[in-house]
Amino acid sequence: MRARRRPVRLGEFVVAAALCAAGVSQVHAACNVIPEAPPTFRAAVGTTNRPFAAPGEPVQLTVGVGCKAGLPGLAPDPAGNVVTVLFTPPTGARSAVVTRAS
Repeated sequence: MRARRRPVRLGEFVVAAALCAAGVSQVHAACNVIPEAPPTFRAAVGTTNRPFAAPGEPVQLTVGVGCKAGLPGLAPDPAGNVVTVLFTPPTGARSAVVTRAS
Protein backbone atom coordinates (compact mmCIF):
# COMPACT_ATOMS: atom_id res chain seq x y z
CA MET A 1 0.00 0.00 0.00
CA ARG A 2 1.42 3.35 -1.02
CA ALA A 3 1.48 6.29 1.39
CA ARG A 4 -0.67 9.19 0.31
CA ARG A 5 1.09 12.47 -0.26
CA ARG A 6 -0.30 15.61 1.33
CA PRO A 7 -1.36 18.14 -1.29
CA VAL A 8 0.75 21.32 -1.40
CA ARG A 9 -1.25 24.40 -0.50
CA LEU A 10 -1.02 27.52 -2.64
CA GLY A 11 0.48 29.61 0.21
CA GLU A 12 3.24 27.08 0.81
CA PHE A 13 4.02 27.01 -2.89
CA VAL A 14 4.19 30.82 -3.13
CA VAL A 15 6.56 31.07 -0.13
CA ALA A 16 8.80 28.31 -1.49
CA ALA A 17 8.86 29.91 -4.95
CA ALA A 18 9.68 33.34 -3.50
CA LEU A 19 12.57 31.92 -1.43
CA CYS A 20 13.96 30.09 -4.46
CA ALA A 21 13.63 33.16 -6.65
CA ALA A 22 15.39 35.35 -4.08
CA GLY A 23 18.33 32.98 -3.99
CA VAL A 24 18.05 32.27 -0.27
CA SER A 25 20.40 29.44 0.62
CA GLN A 26 19.95 29.35 4.41
CA VAL A 27 17.14 30.07 6.80
CA HIS A 28 17.89 30.79 10.47
CA ALA A 29 15.48 30.21 13.33
CA ALA A 30 15.07 32.51 16.32
CA CYS A 31 13.86 31.28 19.67
CA ASN A 32 14.03 34.58 21.55
CA VAL A 33 11.59 36.62 19.49
CA ILE A 34 8.83 36.50 22.11
CA PRO A 35 10.15 37.48 25.55
CA GLU A 36 9.50 35.18 28.45
CA ALA A 37 6.88 36.29 30.96
CA PRO A 38 8.43 37.49 34.21
CA PRO A 39 8.05 34.98 37.02
CA THR A 40 5.43 35.77 39.65
CA PHE A 41 4.65 33.91 42.84
CA ARG A 42 1.43 34.47 44.75
CA ALA A 43 1.66 35.91 48.24
CA ALA A 44 -0.97 36.67 50.90
CA VAL A 45 -2.09 40.00 49.38
CA GLY A 46 -0.27 40.20 46.05
CA THR A 47 2.71 38.71 44.23
CA THR A 48 6.49 38.55 44.49
CA ASN A 49 9.08 37.99 41.75
CA ARG A 50 10.89 35.20 43.64
CA PRO A 51 10.03 32.89 46.52
CA PHE A 52 13.53 33.23 48.01
CA ALA A 53 16.66 35.33 47.43
CA ALA A 54 20.36 35.28 48.17
CA PRO A 55 22.03 38.18 49.99
CA GLY A 56 22.10 41.27 47.78
CA GLU A 57 19.37 40.09 45.38
CA PRO A 58 16.33 42.38 45.17
CA VAL A 59 12.85 41.03 45.86
CA GLN A 60 9.91 42.85 44.27
CA LEU A 61 6.55 42.84 46.06
CA THR A 62 3.42 43.84 44.15
CA VAL A 63 0.11 44.43 45.87
CA GLY A 64 -2.89 42.72 44.25
CA VAL A 65 -5.38 44.82 42.26
CA GLY A 66 -8.21 44.23 44.74
CA CYS A 67 -5.98 45.14 47.70
CA LYS A 68 -4.58 48.51 46.58
CA ALA A 69 -7.26 50.64 48.24
CA GLY A 70 -6.74 50.88 51.98
CA LEU A 71 -4.70 47.75 52.63
CA PRO A 72 -3.83 47.73 56.32
CA GLY A 73 -0.09 47.56 56.97
CA LEU A 74 1.08 48.82 53.56
CA ALA A 75 1.72 52.52 52.95
CA PRO A 76 0.90 53.87 49.47
CA ASP A 77 4.47 55.22 49.25
CA PRO A 78 6.96 52.31 49.11
CA ALA A 79 9.47 54.29 51.21
CA GLY A 80 6.94 54.34 54.08
CA ASN A 81 6.92 50.57 54.50
CA VAL A 82 8.96 48.50 56.93
CA VAL A 83 9.77 44.93 55.80
CA THR A 84 10.73 42.04 58.05
CA VAL A 85 12.75 39.24 56.45
CA LEU A 86 12.81 35.89 58.25
CA PHE A 87 15.63 33.42 57.72
CA THR A 88 15.20 29.80 58.72
CA PRO A 89 18.43 27.80 58.38
CA PRO A 90 18.34 24.01 57.96
CA THR A 91 19.55 23.67 61.56
CA GLY A 92 19.45 26.23 64.34
CA ALA A 93 17.24 29.13 65.30
CA ARG A 94 15.43 31.52 62.96
CA SER A 95 16.66 35.08 62.63
CA ALA A 96 14.83 38.23 61.53
CA VAL A 97 16.05 41.41 59.81
CA VAL A 98 13.89 44.54 59.75
CA THR A 99 14.51 46.88 56.78
CA ARG A 100 13.15 50.25 55.65
CA ALA A 101 14.06 52.90 53.09
CA SER A 102 15.76 55.36 55.47
